[in-house]
Amino acid sequence: MKSLFLLSIIFMGVTVTSQNSPNPAEDIFELIEKVPVYPGCESLSNNEELKRCMFKNISEFIGEKFNLDIAKNLNLKGRQRIEVSFNINKNGWISEIKPRGPHPLLEEEALKILMSLPQMVPGEQKGKPVTIAYLLPIVFVIEE
Repeated sequence: MKSLFLLSIIFMGVTVTSQNSPNPAEDIFELIEKVPVYPGCESLSNNEELKRCMFKNISEFIGEKFNLDIAKNLNLKGRQRIEVSFNINKNGWISEIKPRGPHPLLEEEALKILMSLPQMVPGEQKGKPVTIAYLLPIVFVIEE
């Protein structure tokens, strides 16, 4: 059997909003003065680079750790999607992890992996750490 992972990470929100923005839901990510920093990304200078580095590292981490045998043992075939909402809290830890997928065992695997992510430098707004919410769709394909 062959498998393929497709990962993306989506910023969902932060506890700060802008009164001046016509649509804060669309540009709230840009309002964060400093996004969370994944270990090894500290030398990067701007939010765009830091976001790309975090996405790359989290994607690699999940790709290496996720046990696809769980889906294979459940005789699942084709495209599988697990949506995981989580926060990077004010201390830089992943918190409030809520997986939703096609089977409880896949949800447990996603939860286990996200719980093992390393501590990050938390995002900041006005010099203070903030909790930031994300949505991580974990998509993989099980082919024969």
